[in-house]
Amino acid sequence: MLPEDLYRFKDITKTLLGTTKGLADAVEVTINALGSASIRTNFGKFKLVILDEGGVVDLAHVLLTVASVDFDNLIIFGDDNQLDPAAPQVSEPFGCTRELSQSVITYIRSNH
Repeated sequence: MLPEDLYRFKDITKTLLGTTKGLADAVEVTINALGSASIRTNFGKFKLVILDEGGVVDLAHVLLTVASVDFDNLIIFGDDNQLDPAAPQVSEPFGCTRELSQSVITYIRSNH
């Protein structure tokens, strides 16, 4: 591929991404992508947010991140039989409580 082809491809991709951002009303993301400033500022409100990797992210992280995104519906999925969340296990009041440091999927299964 020639350099001018790469520039053309980049321009087309940028245009398509801009169009998609204007039309998107649903998004599937990981918690890190959902927490990015790009999602919060460039997309506006979603009808649906699908959050992946719910089994390896702690409840506190999900609550804080989700509170900063405008949406109507949230679907969380994941496997809580994988690795535990990497939440700090520091004792209260300086770290997460045991409940907040568990995976969001474990919390939902236990309480809902």
